[in-house]
Amino acid sequence: MGPIDPAAGSALRTPRTSVVRHPERAAYDFETIAAVLDEGLFCHLGFVADGQPYVIPTNYARRDRTLYLHGSPASRMLRTLAGGVPLCVTVSLIDGLVLARSGFASSVNYRSVVILGTGTEVTGQEKREALERIIEHIVPGRLADIRRPDESELRATAVLGVPITEASAKVRSGPPREKTDEDWTLEGWAGVLPLRLVPGTPQPCPRLAPGTPVPDYVRRYARPGSPPGVAAGGETIARAGMTPGGVRVGAQPPQRAGRNTRESPAPTTSSRAVLEPIEGPPPWSAPLAASAADAGRPRPPRRCHRPPGGPGLRPCRGGACLLGCPRRARRSELTTAGGTMAKLTREDVLKKTEQLKNWGKWGPDDQLGVLNYINPEDIVKAARLVKKGKVFRLGLNLDENGPQRGLFGGRWNPIHQMLATGTDAVAGKHDVTPGLRYADDAINLPTQAATQWDALSHVFLGEKMWNGYPATLVDCRGAHKNGIEQFADKMVGRGVLLDVARHKGVEFLRDGYPITISDLDETAKAERVEVGRADFVIIRTGQMEDRLKRDDWGGYAGGDAPGLAFETLDWIHARQIAAMCSDTWGIEVRPNDSGPDCFQPWHWVTIPAIGIVHGEIFYLKELAEDCAADSVYEFFFCAPPLVITRGTGSPINPQAIK
Repeated sequence: MGPIDPAAGSALRTPRTSVVRHPERAAYDFETIAAVLDEGLFCHLGFVADGQPYVIPTNYARRDRTLYLHGSPASRMLRTLAGGVPLCVTVSLIDGLVLARSGFASSVNYRSVVILGTGTEVTGQEKREALERIIEHIVPGRLADIRRPDESELRATAVLGVPITEASAKVRSGPPREKTDEDWTLEGWAGVLPLRLVPGTPQPCPRLAPGTPVPDYVRRYARPGSPPGVAAGGETIARAGMTPGGVRVGAQPPQRAGRNTRESPAPTTSSRAVLEPIEGPPPWSAPLAASAADAGRPRPPRRCHRPPGGPGLRPCRGGACLLGCPRRARRSELTTAGGTMAKLTREDVLKKTEQLKNWGKWGPDDQLGVLNYINPEDIVKAARLVKKGKVFRLGLNLDENGPQRGLFGGRWNPIHQMLATGTDAVAGKHDVTPGLRYADDAINLPTQAATQWDALSHVFLGEKMWNGYPATLVDCRGAHKNGIEQFADKMVGRGVLLDVARHKGVEFLRDGYPITISDLDETAKAERVEVGRADFVIIRTGQMEDRLKRDDWGGYAGGDAPGLAFETLDWIHARQIAAMCSDTWGIEVRPNDSGPDCFQPWHWVTIPAIGIVHGEIFYLKELAEDCAADSVYEFFFCAPPLVITRGTGSPINPQAIK
């Protein structure tokens, strides 16, 4: 299948545990799943007995990749599950109430885990250790102060071990995401009310010996991985499992006292643990800025702009956060390598479209845009760049493991379906065609699901598209002007790789890093390559390789990303480039350079005004490595689209030949 064949996730992911609704919130790595299990106190255990479904709340404990449950051997739950009946275990943690401007968009921030499988009764020493593990899971440190179970108590208790081999986690974080543009303008407060589990004041047993002190593990009780807060004794504490510096091993940094915790709290008078609001602004409300010195450098793990208490969620280090992350809600300013500047307004963007508009340049009937710059001599010259006969595929595999998570446009990953198989043939189902046995298949995908070209009908400028054609010419039958079929024999020429990430000495540019004109010029100069008329320019940020390396697409398709700054439009227009391509979802920087009234402003100018073609989601690892090895960053490029009549885009497998 070529150089890219990532697994569907860890071994914990199966068709049964694959998240369908909001798949961008899913996680299948064991670290995330274990962190939620370790912080939780109760699970809900589902099973069917005698045709009746039951869901039983119970406590549990985890040891490595086994979940332990316990109860009376006579209970329906243990009697049924000990017989190997399929079960489902769920654990949920609530992090906050999401208060939107509409009831429909209101939600809850949460972390949850679902485990599927069967249980096996545990005996002997493992049983004793499992029970001790359950005690320590509920109250760490308690085991040292209590009498261990005797043989009669052990016989009166059954323990079930459930292997954690088929599971998934799901996380919702961040601010409200309104349903309509109108909802964003409604008056009234909207935001997130963070919540946490806080222990009450310990109440001594009436028969406790006078003067018996409250043990430290009770006085400072806290769930592992939860944010710092008020302990049972009324003091602000750091949570168990954290380093002396306050950072939990294997998880994101905790909240700072004074912002999301009470620095001088009054002791609670309740005897119960309560779920209480966290005072102060949530940690994700603070802008995240970068200095010029670290503009292109991966930074060490820092505070995540996800909600508090997110064990197992990776610290933000260049791409883990999803669309809807509060970092994306910054509205007033944009921090770039050049300093802080005001965000672009809608008027700024429309002004730029007028400055760079190419409508009518190649006549009133043109549907090719800047591809008109390519002439036969350019193609012949590009063909002479082939020196080694070395071919690099730049397209992703078309399969269910792709980057789509439904963040934009409801796009999904390719669905491959077999229409006829070898098993059909062996079963005799092909005997209606004497002597012929065969296989057939079909594929279902959005044209922009994987590596792809955007047609000039893909983005509109108001009520118009490229060359002034009415947007209404794209209807339910497709694009009657500017369809992708217009490019059927045009996508050939000189390719140029601008490896911005490698030039800056990093594996990948951090999310939100805006690639400037200076970055492009400096990279081209370092590579000893000139960018000019009719070139297919490919930008490498390293973002895709980082996602593939971590086996976690996260918010790649629609979320934050490094990319071209708005200012690069003048550079592109002046050089008469034929196409711009990138290893990111949308080429331009995200969050965008603009305010909330102008989504993807760079696209407003490139496709409908300049008439330039976009190539997105390009796989560049092997090509970039070869270019770095021989210091040759130009090559023969060929990437014809599928001839989809009236299509607004097309999947492709581009070829770079050196």
